[in-house]
Amino acid sequence: MKIPAPNARVLRRVSKRSWFAVGVFLALQTILWGSWLWFWQRQTQVAGVSGVQTLDELGSLVVLVLAQLLAGTVAISLARLPRIITAPTLTLSCSIFLNMAGSGMQTHFGFERPVWWRLTDMVTLLSAIWLIWVSRQMVARRAQTEREVTERDALTGLLNRAGFERRLAQLTGQASVALILIDLNDLKSVNDTGGHSAGDQHLVNAARALKAALPPGGLLSRWGGDEFLIALPNTDLLGASAYAADAARRVPQPRQHLPPFAVGAALIQPQEDPARALAVADQLMYEDKARSRLGLSQPVQPSSRSPTGQSANQALPGPYLPGPEEFTRMLEGLETKHAILQDGLDSLRALVGFDGSSYYQQVGDLIFATYISGAETHHLAALDQRYGRPVDIGLLGQAMVTGGTLGTADYPSEVWALPEWKAAGLKSIVVTPVRDAGQIVGALDLTSYSTWRAITPQVRRLLEAVALRLGHVLERERVVAQIGRTLEGSLRALGLALETRDVEAFGHTMRVVELARRLGQRLGLDSRQRLDLAHGAYLHDIGKLTIPDAVLLKAGELSEAETQVMRQHVERGFALASRIEGLGQDALDVILCHHERWDGQGYPAGLSGSAIPLLARIFALCDVYDALTTSRSYKPAWSVTEALDELRAQSGKMFDPELVEVFMGAAQASLQAEAETD
Repeated sequence: MKIPAPNARVLRRVSKRSWFAVGVFLALQTILWGSWLWFWQRQTQVAGVSGVQTLDELGSLVVLVLAQLLAGTVAISLARLPRIITAPTLTLSCSIFLNMAGSGMQTHFGFERPVWWRLTDMVTLLSAIWLIWVSRQMVARRAQTEREVTERDALTGLLNRAGFERRLAQLTGQASVALILIDLNDLKSVNDTGGHSAGDQHLVNAARALKAALPPGGLLSRWGGDEFLIALPNTDLLGASAYAADAARRVPQPRQHLPPFAVGAALIQPQEDPARALAVADQLMYEDKARSRLGLSQPVQPSSRSPTGQSANQALPGPYLPGPEEFTRMLEGLETKHAILQDGLDSLRALVGFDGSSYYQQVGDLIFATYISGAETHHLAALDQRYGRPVDIGLLGQAMVTGGTLGTADYPSEVWALPEWKAAGLKSIVVTPVRDAGQIVGALDLTSYSTWRAITPQVRRLLEAVALRLGHVLERERVVAQIGRTLEGSLRALGLALETRDVEAFGHTMRVVELARRLGQRLGLDSRQRLDLAHGAYLHDIGKLTIPDAVLLKAGELSEAETQVMRQHVERGFALASRIEGLGQDALDVILCHHERWDGQGYPAGLSGSAIPLLARIFALCDVYDALTTSRSYKPAWSVTEALDELRAQSGKMFDPELVEVFMGAAQASLQAEAETD
């Protein structure tokens, strides 16, 4: 027996009318039972009979049964129950009534029930089973109806994402399935021109056209706002292309010279998770959309990067992506290579949902991984290329050789895939070269291990924006470094020229520069600070050019007046160095403040503690140490141990205590290394 699908709204209704119907039924039952008892009592008193013996009595019983049926029918109608439940309910009600009536007559009037009347017990049992079976069928129908409601798109009536995924899981376990992703073109212009009602109608018309082209056994769903997803079991990519071509002839075109939709397709093999295929189809769809804007749209074809057409498994539509202009504005605020990689590239990786981001630098004919972020620990071995790899190997190398952005949603099927990267579980990758003044010097990549990711044009553009910004910063740093080397050469020459006025100080400039560099590196100074420290060291005594030879070259002790003249060299040196273009403020601070003391007893300003610029405090240690360990006309050279003891004695007085500890550690490590070498 086929049970008709009940109306879901009726099945869910529990209203006051149902309770009213129950009340009516009970009232009618009371009237019927009262009438029946009154009838039999009257018959007994008048005739003195004790059973059903006359035609009139049988007729009255028939009338009561009919009334019973009428009462049940009225109650069911008032409750608005489905008609399928009427027959078993009335049968059960009447059989119970007859059974109770027979039992009542046997008890009160003492006659034996006929055999045919005893059959009411069997009827009662069978009608109860019938009612239970019908009720179970109704519950199953109700669950099916409610599931249909939740798995259908309200506008088009097609399957929604949940319904499609459930049915697709049943298909992919049995056979290969062609997955086709369709994105309607120019829906926004339809909405802008005719309003959202026109856009809705365009979606409905497209859904009808796609459904009309759908072969038997296929699945069709509205996947997103203007996206439709089709699954065709036992179909290859040529069959998918034929369906797309047929659908393109049926779907309305918003504009004359624009295809009605962009399309991408991939295959899901039996027992394969559909995530990869959907990512590949998504990427191919975006590529088709880009071609259609140029008038180059073509029917769906197997991907050239996957000759077998084997694909599967989708990356669901990702998070919101800003436009290239918005992201570029953010990048413009990043001024260093480190900031671009950490704040720019890593932010992009999180934004588009990839797992790893890397920067590879070209050195000669090799490429080296100089920055890796985000990838899990077990992936780092494959990504790490500290020992170098030929520049033309792998998809990364091809991007650097060809000079273009390359990407694939299905890395394992890629012709240029590296075995170790495949073994590490790499699923999707996009790579773009980095240029410095037009020359390729490295490459950036985004990698996905957890799932397959569609390499959309927007992801490509955003990664290219990061590469462009990084290229600009690398070019600027290179130019600044060249200028710095030129400046440093000039400063070195100037510093050495200063020594010609002070024969006793020969070699002092180069020694203090080297000491300052090593201490700055040990303290973790950045490259700019170390450069300013070296520049200040070269020019720390430039002010002595203005000191008279009678004072500067005097063999004996200086008088008080001469001492005051000599102390002016720091301020005069600061004034001279300030005229040198390209010299940083930190370098000028070294020149001006390298004679200040931690306890405030120095000159020229009497600064104390942390008020003294850091680079000036660092250089003061190096300057005094070199002066102690070299001979002068007024003293012999001190030993290293004696000089270190003096620095320790002046800690907290002349020098910053923390810097003294660092300097002592560096010096002791150097002494230990020399002893081991000897």
